[in-house]
Amino acid sequence: MDVTLSMENICKLLSSLTDQNKKWLADHLYEEIGGSTEHCHNEALADSDLISAIENARREYREGKCVECNTHEELNAYLESL
Repeated sequence: MDVTLSMENICKLLSSLTDQNKKWLADHLYEEIGGSTEHCHNEALADSDLISAIENARREYREGKCVECNTHEELNAYLESL
């Protein structure tokens, strides 16, 4: 499931995570990008790919295919449930 939050709320929520949850999240993000940040800088999305991804995310949000976390407690509980 996807979690949809504003960037400001993401920063607030991430800063309030426990150290264990921060490490878990960092490890999974690092693993997701293949242990390297190099491709993040070299593989820009084409406009059509980006538009398609945004439209897909909006559709999934409308269909309720996401988890909404409004507080750091909710986000901690969600991450610990994974």
